[in-house]
Formats: sequence, structure tokens, C-alpha cells
Amino acid sequence: VSPGIMQWLGEMKEKVANKWDEITDDLWGPNTGIGRIFETSAAIQQQMDSLEFKLSKREIGFGLYHDAFLLKTAREEDPGYEDKMHHNSEPAPGYLIEVLLWYVDFVDWAYGAACNQFDKEHSGSEEDQLREKLASRGYDLVTASLEALKHKPAHFLAFNHQDKLCLLVVCGSKSGSDGLTNAQVLNEPLYEGGPSCHQGMARSARWICERYGTLLTEVFAKAAGYKLVCLGHSLGAGTAALVTMLMNETYKVEAECYAFATPACVEEAVAGEIDAVTTVVLRDDLIPRASVGHVYQALLRLRRTEWEALAEGDWIEQALREDVTSREFVLEKACKWARSSMRDIADKNKTRGPLQEVQIEMLAPPGHIVHLYQALSDSAESYKAALIAADSPVLQIQGSYTMIQDHVIENYKAALMSIHQQPPLSPKSRFLKQARPLPPPPLESNRTWNMHSDPSTSKNYWHCVETNETTWEPQITNSTSLADADAHARGPEPMLRKEKQ
Repeated sequence: VSPGIMQWLGEMKEKVANKWDEITDDLWGPNTGIGRIFETSAAIQQQMDSLEFKLSKREIGFGLYHDAFLLKTAREEDPGYEDKMHHNSEPAPGYLIEVLLWYVDFVDWAYGAACNQFDKEHSGSEEDQLREKLASRGYDLVTASLEALKHKPAHFLAFNHQDKLCLLVVCGSKSGSDGLTNAQVLNEPLYEGGPSCHQGMARSARWICERYGTLLTEVFAKAAGYKLVCLGHSLGAGTAALVTMLMNETYKVEAECYAFATPACVEEAVAGEIDAVTTVVLRDDLIPRASVGHVYQALLRLRRTEWEALAEGDWIEQALREDVTSREFVLEKACKWARSSMRDIADKNKTRGPLQEVQIEMLAPPGHIVHLYQALSDSAESYKAALIAADSPVLQIQGSYTMIQDHVIENYKAALMSIHQQPPLSPKSRFLKQARPLPPPPLESNRTWNMHSDPSTSKNYWHCVETNETTWEPQITNSTSLADADAHARGPEPMLRKEKQ
């Protein structure tokens, strides 16, 4: 063979290799829906291995990818599709959205160096940056453990002494696929006689409570009247919710929880009765939906798929053209590979028996569930928030191109900002910023004032008989001096001040 032919063959081999790399990058890159969905399918397959479900990554992946195509098509044909899905749901109150927007930053900061708000050029440590962020919101950092170990999640503890709030923030899995991979399928009671919960999160919650139980019960919560607020995202949200349940039930510490992307971690029968927990779910986020029971139901549905018909459908070319590329060479190869894969699934399923029937305890995200959705599909400015039940059809597993993107904590914040549209006040200070009534006009000697008590505030106010005016400012009544009126307005002296005297 001549050197010229050898050179030509080498160049052709290199071009083919480059084209194959191009196909691979286009298909499986992080910017494609099919790439993210197949990453998810691998995590689901790993999660379900212990139950001996015989579904391949391709069967899960193409099933969810077809779901995603149908969902995207439905939303394009009817931009109000998501709004109609919530027509029977109550809107979440505005004050709750402001509270969630205030706390979402604290949750993001728990990721340390992975937090986009942290400065990579900062001269100090992760803990130094965390301390600065907390100080900007009025909190002092007490302790931080930003490295996670088995059943010992990364977390930090901070106090706001002015508002008497203790903040416990638990770090989770920032990536949706990591959240699935790290999930376990075993459950156990949270405490003796308590509800059945996700085993890994229950053990993490008990470890946190044992570590800080004395601090919270004897030093702050009971002795000084501090309230405990638990926060978390992803697996950290589930742990934070279970810590809240433990503190309220076994440690008798007043606690509440705001949990973002909370996994199904409490037995379904009681999950909705946990008033101290608020769970937030962003649009198509898979993690709150991906309980073992719900995944099992989705796999049963996928096993019944008519794969031969799906392989011949026009949908795969349309989906890949919109999702991956319109370049004909890449598109042709991708479609050929996808159709061949689905035909292979159909052939193998002919020799497979039905999925093994198993009894699975159904878990659900705990507490009141707030679902953030787009009133107009693909319009980031149209987000709304609705209160939904754990068994709502909205929370069923369905493939979506954004089911991993919607798990990211920054996207939760963006959706809340779209709804609230102004910087939030702290949950305490928002009640202190109420406008005071305008001062009354100067007193006139020919007016008769009578003092009354307002039952809604337990404050005294004054009513003028002649003009029918009312005021909060002390006035001279028929039977009191101005000094007496001022004393009535101030109310009784605090007990603490008397004890110090």
C-alpha cells in the first residue's frame, strides 16, 4: 500500500472518530435532555437493584424520554397546562413565600465551596465565608461541619440572639442524580412508637439530635426561650424535617422546618399531618417524587410500553432534533441508534416475565407541600405557588427534560424571586415594620376623652366624645391625669426589670 493511501486512510479514520465524538457529546452532554434523563435512569437502576427489578438503563431512559417529549408537547399546545393542573389547589400565602425566600440562601450556603454565592478568590476558609454570610443576616455561627460522612451529614448551627432564633441547616445532594444514587430503600421507625421513615435520614437525624440535644434543651430552647428553625435541601431537607419531628416529639423543643426538594421520607399515612414542616417542590423536580414505591409504579408502567410501536414512531426524530441537534449526520446516527435500542428492548421483553410483585411501604414528603410551577409554560416570569397534597397527580413520576435541573437550589431561589419580586425581610422583622398611625392633632381643652382597651392588641386607645376621633396617644380623661394616661399606655412594668431591682 502506497504511503499516500495510508495517509488518506489515517485522515478518514480520524474524521470518523471525531464525528463519533461529536455524536457522543451531543447526545450525552449535560446540556441535552436525553443526556440528563439517561444519567437519571442509571441512578434509578442502581437505587432499585436491591429489589431485583430487571429493567435496563435503556428501558428506563427511553421510557422517561418519551414521557418528557409528551409533556413538552402538551405544554407547547396549551401554555396554561400547568395552571390547569392546579385549578383545585389553594395558592400559597404571600408571607410564606417571603419566609421561604429569606431562608433559601442559608440552605445554599451549607454547600460551602459548591455554593455559587461563595467567592473563589476569598482569602479565608469556607467557614470564614459562611460566618460572613450569616453575620450579614444577623446570625452568629456556633459550629459548622461542612464535610459529610455516613449518617453524619454536613451542617451548621447559628443563632440570632435578637430574634431568639436557633438555625440548624443540613446539607444534602446538590445534584438530582446524586440524590437518587445516595438514596436507600430501607425504612425504620424514627423513634419508639413513631412513624416509619427513610432509614438513612432517620439515623442522620438522630445523630444530630444526640449531638446537640443538651445544647438546645438546657441552654437555649427551654432555658432562654429560643425557637429552633431547621432548613435543608434534597437529602438534607429530609434529615432536617426528621430532626424537627424528633425535637418536637421527644426533646420537647419548639421547632419548625422549611425543606427544599424534600425526598419522600415519612410514611404516607402520617406525612401530611406534620404541621411543623413545610416542603417546597419546584416544578418537575424528580427527588420529591422518587420514593421507592412511586418508582416501582413507574417501572411497572414502563414494562407495559409497546416498544416496537415506539421505535417506529416519528416522535424520536422530532425529540432529538429539538433536544440534541439538527445536523443531519448526527441526527441520522442518533435516530438509528435509538430505534435499534428500542427494538432490542422489545425483543428482550418477549422472553422476560412480569416484574416481581413486592410489597413496598409508601413514603411521602412530610408536612405542608408548596409546589412552584409556571402558569405559562416556559415563562420564568410566570411562577406561582400552590398548596398540594402528597397524593396529588402533580407529584406522580413523569419524565421531563428539566426534572434534574429543577432540583438545583439556585433554581428554587429564582422561582421564589419571580413570585415575590422584592428582597425578603426576616421572618421576625417583617412583623416589626408595620406603619404606625399618624400622630393626633394637638389636644384641645374643650374635648372629652374616654379610654378603652383594644382586645386584638391588648393596647389602650382613646376616643373623643365630641368629634368621634380615636388615637393610640395618651389623652387626659375625665378621671385621669396625663401622667396616669401615659402609664396606662406603657402597661405594667416587665417582671424581669423588677427582679433586677
